[in-house]
Amino acid sequence: MESDRVVVVDSRPDWMKKEDEWMACRTRCPFFRKCTTRGIGNRCKKFGGDIIPKIRG
Repeated sequence: MESDRVVVVDSRPDWMKKEDEWMACRTRCPFFRKCTTRGIGNRCKKFGGDIIPKIRG
């Protein structure tokens, strides 16, 4: 049995992709107002990514 490969292509403009990441932070993160790295979306450590967010005191 042969497996097919699926490639997902996101052909939206860059501003739409950035807006999606920003909204992910805005809607799911309780630290959004104090975060200085807002807009990193799924790359944030809180969401399983590798970037540690910077929170203002």
